[in-house]
Amino acid sequence: MKLGGENNPVNDMTIKVANGEEAEGSKGAAKVAVITRTRNRPLLLERAARSVAAQTFRDFIWVVVNDGGDESAVEKVVEEAGFPSGQVLLISQPVSRGMEAASNAGIRACGSEYIVIHDDDDSWEPDFLQKTVAFLERPESFRYGGVAVEALHVSEELRAGRIVEHARHSAMPLPRQIELAVMLRHNQFPPIAFLFRRAIWESIGGYDEDLPVLGDWAFNLNFLLNADIGVLPEALAGYHHRDTGGLPAGAYANSVISEKPLHREYAAIVRNRFLRRVGKDQTQTALIAILGSIIDDCQAEIRTLEGRLSTMASNVSRQKSIVEEFCINAGASLGKGGGNNALQDLLAKMQRYDASSTDRVGISARNVDEFDYLWAAGEVNRLLVGLRPKYVIFGKRCAPVDPSEQDWAPLLKALHYLRSRGRSVSTPYDFDEAAYLALYPDVGGAVAGGKQMSGYMHYLSHGRTEGRQRTTRGRG
Repeated sequence: MKLGGENNPVNDMTIKVANGEEAEGSKGAAKVAVITRTRNRPLLLERAARSVAAQTFRDFIWVVVNDGGDESAVEKVVEEAGFPSGQVLLISQPVSRGMEAASNAGIRACGSEYIVIHDDDDSWEPDFLQKTVAFLERPESFRYGGVAVEALHVSEELRAGRIVEHARHSAMPLPRQIELAVMLRHNQFPPIAFLFRRAIWESIGGYDEDLPVLGDWAFNLNFLLNADIGVLPEALAGYHHRDTGGLPAGAYANSVISEKPLHREYAAIVRNRFLRRVGKDQTQTALIAILGSIIDDCQAEIRTLEGRLSTMASNVSRQKSIVEEFCINAGASLGKGGGNNALQDLLAKMQRYDASSTDRVGISARNVDEFDYLWAAGEVNRLLVGLRPKYVIFGKRCAPVDPSEQDWAPLLKALHYLRSRGRSVSTPYDFDEAAYLALYPDVGGAVAGGKQMSGYMHYLSHGRTEGRQRTTRGRG
């Protein structure tokens, strides 16, 4: 059948039934028309054929539009796909007219209640048609002109004449509702994920054939001026991209990858053309644009905040565990049944300490210093948690001390912070506080005047490094 007239300017385009006979009229009394645009990509078309053939819903016609490519290669794929006679139409255009013209040609060549664009490089789950048709045929769906599903981004590459898939993830997170204002900011779903009523396509006047790219986005914008779009939140479509390995050029390239500059250029053209179509009321036009921007920015901010909250919750949990472990291991309640075995051993040694039995008990200056560090670390962590947990958890002013590090620098920093907050570690039983203050009158005066919290706090913070004597009970 030769297509002519002002709506079909190419007069040498032919339509053939899958068995190779030339059609004399429309072969499309099916419920759904599946339109596939292809050009010299038989490897991808084979996969598309399998995707369409696997549909559990069978009342469809597959319309394959060969847009200026090798017709024999397309015929071979279609014939080997195993479709029943009369279920496939093959349209051949000797010269490529572009994707949108190919869509319009395929839709005009058949009759159907519903339409969906299945490009040659994309795919469906077997129940895509079953579920989307059922959605639009529900009594409550009369208000919707079409339905969109979740599309998974499929990352793949061509390797040695075959398709190698690498990963799948959400391509365009499908919103709960399709908003015209948001659609003006960016396209919200690819063609493979959208089944719509033919009546809306007719009222729009088809796809805009002047657009070399982004024609599906322009169509969706005009669609929303005529009808609402329902949402079926299921991942039923695969949006395939050759974006891994050696990126293919020519026929097997993705336009969204190989023609990025063109996409950016026509994004402005699509928006401007749509806004001019809305009407002469500039207030309405401005409101649509502003609303879209606000909604899009808010959604982006929400996603950012969700990420931050997730990270914060993870940090809180991790730091809380660290603080609790530190408090336990440091023996925060040493002398009251707490502390680990190493601390208890040191405590037992200090309790038995006698100047004349140093060698027998095994106490040395190093052991005493280790004991002071472990005692102070446990006290510091206990006080920090009790004083202001958020400071400890988020490390805003003072982090907890790791007893296993034996590093006095962070411990001294923590002691300084506690002193500034009016807190002091408790004095261990073996430290002779009175003897220390009597031995060092300057420290005694500072404690009496409130400049030092205790003799033991002074010893930890300053006395050790100044070479002052630790007045341990039994040593004198």
